[in-house]
Amino acid sequence: MFSLENWNTLFAQLVSKFGYRYNLSITDSWFSNLSARYDHGWRKFHNQTYVGDLLQKLNGRARSIMEDPLSLKMATWFHASVFVPGKTDNEQSSMRLFHVFASEIDLPLTFSSSTSNLILAPRTTTERTVDETLFTDLLNLYYGDTWERFCEAQGQISDEQHLYCGSSDDSIHQIQNIAKLRNLLEQGQIFQNEVYQRYHEIQARNNINRWLKTASP
Repeated sequence: MFSLENWNTLFAQLVSKFGYRYNLSITDSWFSNLSARYDHGWRKFHNQTYVGDLLQKLNGRARSIMEDPLSLKMATWFHASVFVPGKTDNEQSSMRLFHVFASEIDLPLTFSSSTSNLILAPRTTTERTVDETLFTDLLNLYYGDTWERFCEAQGQISDEQHLYCGSSDDSIHQIQNIAKLRNLLEQGQIFQNEVYQRYHEIQARNNINRWLKTASP
């Protein structure tokens, strides 16, 4: 759940693990910052609900897989904090915002580094760590959800593009989305972790194939 309580719980866990001390007023201010960013009216998919759902998923099957749950939680809070529909550098921009935050409250360097790598994981072309693979799979998990949820997500992502960029870019977005979905199908596997392959790979491929059959070329 996207809430101040969960945000502060994360820092209480950092204190427990690292003996870390932080400025409560600064972290509360940053929670307000993140809340405002994820609450933009045009954010129909990448919003507070989306972040809350990802945090909840970390308590699901991911619990038996992840190696650094605190970095994964922090990366979840920040990974789409800077988001412009259609841009390919959103992860880099979100990571830079995280660096500003990490510097202000003097987060432990090792923790900041692992969190930064997780935020960048979806764009990483080199071999990923276990947690980087897990995080990327979690971000893609909606592809392997029910057909109804998959369609809802596609509609929300399209709405974001339309509301932010205007109707003139709708056809461009549709072409880009079709290309993205086709590229996913051409990959050897959509999900890299065997747990998510087992439960979601077939459903994801069925959803994408079904969607592409009704999409305009």
